[in-house]
Amino acid sequence: MKRKILFILIGISVMVIGLFSYNGVNSNVNAKEHKVEEDVIEIGATFMADFDNKQILAGTVDYIFTGKVTQKLGEIDNLAYPTTQFKVEANNQLQGKLPSKEVTINQYGGHLKEEVDGETIETLYLFEGDPLLETGNEYVFAANKQEDGSILIIPLYGNTKIEKNSISTSEILDEFEEAVKNPIIPELQQKVNESKK
Repeated sequence: MKRKILFILIGISVMVIGLFSYNGVNSNVNAKEHKVEEDVIEIGATFMADFDNKQILAGTVDYIFTGKVTQKLGEIDNLAYPTTQFKVEANNQLQGKLPSKEVTINQYGGHLKEEVDGETIETLYLFEGDPLLETGNEYVFAANKQEDGSILIIPLYGNTKIEKNSISTSEILDEFEEAVKNPIIPELQQKVNESKK
């Protein structure tokens, strides 16, 4: 009888150890799969207006200008969202007066290092899937001056890539120039403007 109980206990122990081992293997596989899935995370947003309409965008932002990204300066840790800084050489100012021809701009989105299951992983956070600016590329920027004096581009709508000598580029620039001449200020932006007075 004692021998039978011993075999039953050994059998249960083997099953329990096997179950834990199986779960351990599965959790490692899931962690690796999870890591792959979380390499890029999109941060959602609700915008105050329809910024597909360039007139509304022009009525909301402080600056609209063309410029070339000359350098990625790095990521900033102390803001509400992962944010990356870039140095930009402004070429053509359509709206607002930038403090200088070479400006530092902030873009929501960037890398964060996080500890997951004792392993450090780097995750790229993108605001509404808006890709980070690329050094050497030219864009039409739509941006706002922040309270601390920094310049923050509007996510998704504030960095329209332009190609030199392209028909679509001249159309894009014409659309922005027209929008700057005839801006539409959204109701919510009007309230923000009034509160600053």
